[in-house]
Amino acid sequence: MYNNLKKILKIISPVLIIAGLYFIFKTNEIKQPPGILAPNPPYQEILPKQKIWLHNEYTITAIAKFESTCKALHLKTYSNDKMSNFAPLDIAVGWGKMSDQTIVDKFEIKQQHRWYVWRTKQFPIPRKEVELNGSNIHIIPANEEVENQLDEIKNGNIISLKGYLVNVKDKDSKFIWKTSLKRDDNGSGACEILWLEEAEVIK
Repeated sequence: MYNNLKKILKIISPVLIIAGLYFIFKTNEIKQPPGILAPNPPYQEILPKQKIWLHNEYTITAIAKFESTCKALHLKTYSNDKMSNFAPLDIAVGWGKMSDQTIVDKFEIKQQHRWYVWRTKQFPIPRKEVELNGSNIHIIPANEEVENQLDEIKNGNIISLKGYLVNVKDKDSKFIWKTSLKRDDNGSGACEILWLEEAEVIK
């Protein structure tokens, strides 16, 4: 009987560990009530004159003022690519119908290799609406206070982001990273690069 019990425990233990990890990560997601909670697309205003400054030995060029109230669909921290030196976090965000929990629940959403990817068994809204009502934002925190604000954000939160869309290059101009300035693009180069000056969890 003792040997049988040991065999059972060997089987149960990994199951309990997996279940515990699932619970931890699942409860880290905020579930919102149904309905559109961030109805408007991001606000963007091209600067009449570009602003340029240095940050961690990179040249930052601000192209446009940017503000967004949106739903945090997924967050991903990076630590092993060149961009992680100054942009350690990506946030996949949604607005309009992609801020409606009943719609978002129909999608599996992930981020990998600085991309925001989603899949669904059946589209609850047209594919074009999915593409037009969401984006992946590369976040450059302006300071430590903003980093602390980012720590408060969880998957599912309704958040406010304010700052500048920027281009980034290294001192030799061998590395150049350009922001998207459109909401209707997709694929390579479609992500926004945001110099973030303020982040707030609204809900």
